[in-house]
Amino acid sequence: MNDRKNKLFNLNFYNEKINNSCMIETNINNDCEDSDKSLSLDDNHHICIPYLIENILNIEKADNNKEIEDDKKNLINNKEKDGVESFEAKTTIIEKKNKLGRKRKIENNDDDNNDSGGHDKFKDDNVRRKIKHLIFSHLKKYINNQIKIKYNGKIGKGIFKKELLTLNQEQTANTNVIYNRLLLKKTLLEIFSEKLSRKITNYSEDHNKNIIQGLINEKDKEKRIYFQNLFNLTFLDCLEYLRGDKYIEQLKGLELFSEFKEIKQDYFKKYNDGEMYVEQLKYYLKEYEVLINKKIPRTPSKKRNKKYND
Repeated sequence: MNDRKNKLFNLNFYNEKINNSCMIETNINNDCEDSDKSLSLDDNHHICIPYLIENILNIEKADNNKEIEDDKKNLINNKEKDGVESFEAKTTIIEKKNKLGRKRKIENNDDDNNDSGGHDKFKDDNVRRKIKHLIFSHLKKYINNQIKIKYNGKIGKGIFKKELLTLNQEQTANTNVIYNRLLLKKTLLEIFSEKLSRKITNYSEDHNKNIIQGLINEKDKEKRIYFQNLFNLTFLDCLEYLRGDKYIEQLKGLELFSEFKEIKQDYFKKYNDGEMYVEQLKYYLKEYEVLINKKIPRTPSKKRNKKYND
C-alpha cells in the first residue's frame, strides 16, 4: 500500500503511466472546468490534475486487480503444495510409528533370524519358554503313557478318563525371574494340577487336579506309591534327568532331551539355522538353573507384589 501511495505523488510515475497506458490528447485542458489546476508537462501538452488522478487511479485499480488474481493463484498453489507436503509429512510420521516397538517375526523355512535387531527365537526369554514347553509336553505324554501301563489300558472314557489334558500357558509363558526360580522347586503334582487351557470347554478346569488326586490316593498300594513318587518329583529333578545328569526310576523310559523328536529332526527341517538353534536349546537346558539364578529380578510393581503374596 505504501508503494502505491508513493507512486501517486511521483510525477515520473505519472508520465510513465500516461505515455504507456493512457495518452492524453492535445489541449485536454479544454475539458477541465478549472484551467488553473492544469499541470504543464511540455510545450504542446497540458493536462487537468483531477482527470490525471482519475486515470492514474484506474490504472492502479487494474494493477491491483491483477495482483489480487495473482495472489489467489499463489494461495491455491500453496494450499495444494501444503496439502501434499502435509500428507507426505503425516505419512512419514505414520511410517515411523509403525516401525516403533517390538518387531514380530513369523517363523518360516527362510531363516527368520536375519534381522539381528529383532526379538527372535534365540533371545533368552524365548529359549526358556521353548524349553519349558518341550519338557511339559513330553512329561504329560510320558505320565499318560504310564497311566495306561499301570491300568492295563483300562483308563475309562469321557470326563472320567484317567488322562492329563493340556494346561493353560501361564507356567510356560511366564518369564519372571522369581516365578521361574520357584518353578524349579515345584513338584509335578503342583505343575500339572494347574487349570486347563481355556480352549478345552467340555471338561472341568480342575480336571487334571482331580485325576492326579485319584492316582496318588489309589487303593492299589503299588499304583499309589508309584504315582506318589512320580508326582513328588520337582521340575529341577526332571531337568537333571532329561540332560542325563541323574537317573530317576520313576522317569525310566522317558526320552532324554537330546532324543526329543523336535531336537533330533523337526527343528532342522523347520529352520535354516536349526543346528544353531538346537545347540542353543541344549546349552540353556544344561545351564538352566544357573542362568535363572544369575538373573537380577526386576522390582515388582504393587500389582505383582499382591499376586505373589496371594
